[in-house]
Amino acid sequence: MMKEITIDEETPFILHPNEFALGMVHETTGVSPKYVGRLEGKSSIGRMGLLIHITAGFLDPGNSLKMTLELHNTASIPIMLYYKMPIAQMAFEELSSECERPYSTEIGSKYVGDVKPMASQMWKNFQKEV
Repeated sequence: MMKEITIDEETPFILHPNEFALGMVHETTGVSPKYVGRLEGKSSIGRMGLLIHITAGFLDPGNSLKMTLELHNTASIPIMLYYKMPIAQMAFEELSSECERPYSTEIGSKYVGDVKPMASQMWKNFQKEV
């Protein structure tokens, strides 16, 4: 169902109308348990019809990873995406106090420290403890 594609400096990735693809940002982004991050699309690419995240734009307190992009072309024409093309931006907010349970493997977090796009791990929410 998922096919890994590597984008290089010479060959763009073409996202066709109504297509969906998982991608990732180039940089590793992390926050301490006192902060949260929010991934947002850049205005110019949004005006072309590209959504860069559907619901996963939140960087949890204590997590550090290469954020996954949920790319969706809502336009009627293909969109060409290039290596390191600036399509996203981060906003950070300070919490009133440090998070008591930062995002980590200890609390069953599924996407700790991601370094490449990962398909949904929602099925883990329904696993029974043995």
